Amino acid sequence: RLCLDVINRQEGLRNIKEPKNVKLLYDVLNYSPPDIKRVVLFATNNALVCDTPEDAMKVAYEIEPQNRYDAVALDGTFYQKSGIMSGGSLDLARKAKRWDDK
Repeated sequence: RLCLDVINRQEGLRNIKEPKNVKLLYDVLNYSPPDIKRVVLFATNNALVCDTPEDAMKVAYEIEPQNRYDAVALDGTFYQKSGIMSGGSLDLARKAKRWDDK
């Protein structure tokens, strides 16, 4: 159980102008009941959603050199602020090649 009174996360990063169409993951989720807003903010951790993997990589690592952000592209490619990339079409191609090699 999480105590809703203790969880604290601020909404942020809504002022990104380039690349276009960057949104907070929190803003594109539908959730119910509204009382869980703090939990959703905490779980999404100000992650960003971008149109393309290139945009997601730029937002994650280049937009503010002193800060990194978690960013996910619409194809599922996930760039973590730690530098790890996973998912998306690249991951699917790698898995498909593994099956072709067998």
